[in-house]
Amino acid sequence: MRTQLKLPHRYFLAVARFTEKKNLSGLIDAYSDLPASSPDLVMIGDGPLKAELQKQIADLMLTDRVHLPGPIGYADLPVYYGLATAFIHASTTEQWGLVVNEAMAAGIPIAVSDRCGCAEDLVKKESTVRLFPRINAAKSSLL
Repeated sequence: MRTQLKLPHRYFLAVARFTEKKNLSGLIDAYSDLPASSPDLVMIGDGPLKAELQKQIADLMLTDRVHLPGPIGYADLPVYYGLATAFIHASTTEQWGLVVNEAMAAGIPIAVSDRCGCAEDLVKKESTVRLFPRINAAKSSLL
């Protein structure tokens, strides 16, 4: 399945609409500090910032490590979660963050912004979850 979907052997997964509040630019910036031996980054979604994110990825010379497969149908998402090394949710503001629940259901380690509503009620109870402050302040040491 991994080969069919053209997924890297190891990858961090982010699932989000490509908008400012999802902080994907901050995630890419933090990811750029990681060594090349780190898992790749797969960001599933689409939105108004797609071209800007693609440019950032190219400018940081990460095109071989950061993948944007586009929007994926809801029924197909479990495969992406199941094959992921870990899930990252970097939003700067989020009422809840349902994608965190989806990642938890897949049983993968999770890193979640402390700006996400589920951080208080759901995330702190799980041992596989790390909370971090707004990612562009935290940078890659938290990944």
